[in-house]
Amino acid sequence: MKPREAEGKRKAVTRRLGQLVILLQGTASPTDAEWTECLHLVGKVGDINTTRVLVVTAGGGPTLAQRRALEKVLHGTRVSSAVVSDSVKVRFIVASVALFSTRISTFQLRELHRAYEFLGLTHTEVVDAERTLAEMRAMLE
Repeated sequence: MKPREAEGKRKAVTRRLGQLVILLQGTASPTDAEWTECLHLVGKVGDINTTRVLVVTAGGGPTLAQRRALEKVLHGTRVSSAVVSDSVKVRFIVASVALFSTRISTFQLRELHRAYEFLGLTHTEVVDAERTLAEMRAMLE
């Protein structure tokens, strides 16, 4: 068990599966430490232009300062991102991110399969993503 996991529940959890980064959020904004971890994994993948990001959120999203940090990481890249949420607030946040990251799209929770298609995930990657999301859910507040 990692030290962060031993501390208790989190507001956001990020995992990397090859070129796919998965961010699972609850209803609150991630802490700055959680957001920094996410940005580190996005930037660490290798060729950032082949990185794909799947965000599943119950309504939490990055703060303005966190979105500015995201903009610095994504500046000039072609990262594909799918944000899955039923929250209207999240859709507004995605619209602001789309100003500097044009390969981003939103999906409702019932459309998770469409998000996988948008990201071009293989069947094996979908199975791995589903398993990882289930593990991550247990770690959220």
